[in-house]
Amino acid sequence: MKMLKRILAAVAASAVSLCIFTACGSDPKYDTSIFINTVRARTGYNVKESKALDDALQVGMDALDPNVDYSTTNEDPDYKGHEQTAYDAIKAKLGDPGATKYQYVKSGSLRGNLRYFAQNGESPVAAYAIYNAPLRDFDKEYKELNSAQLYEASGTYINNQKHFFNSNSNHQTVGGKTASYVPEEISVMVKTITVNGKKAPYVFVLLKGTMSIDS
Repeated sequence: MKMLKRILAAVAASAVSLCIFTACGSDPKYDTSIFINTVRARTGYNVKESKALDDALQVGMDALDPNVDYSTTNEDPDYKGHEQTAYDAIKAKLGDPGATKYQYVKSGSLRGNLRYFAQNGESPVAAYAIYNAPLRDFDKEYKELNSAQLYEASGTYINNQKHFFNSNSNHQTVGGKTASYVPEEISVMVKTITVNGKKAPYVFVLLKGTMSIDS
């Protein structure tokens, strides 16, 4: 609770940090700055808000149809659920639809990615991580969401994506060479979609970092 009060105070004190999304693709007028400020406070990484990331994530939100019931169990190899639909749109907006220009990383496999990069990488490369999860209360309407729920969602995000922020994970050494991942920029949006028959507001996070070889 003390942490929540500090985050709320920081949000209130810094109007510049507020990020109210009003575009049609994401739920309107919902303040995600408490999520971002919590990530900063609890991880120690001062991840910046970025218009480029906002634009890319917005395209992902626009690609999601609120009238479609997305499935997570459809085994058709050609079927694209909500995750793949958003991810493909984001990659295209980033100018990398074939996922060949940048690294796309997941928390659980980051250490392996870095060990490989330590052996084979040279120049620093941008690395993107995409995350989504439903907010806590499936049965509440969007207007009933509050800052406490988004604060809780930020904690879930940090725990789920912990390897991006943990020095034991985001630095890996192989053969005397250390590869690191440093989180640098973040974008967060909320979109209400239906998944497996359940309508819920989902939080989507696009995190950008840099993978490099430490000298």
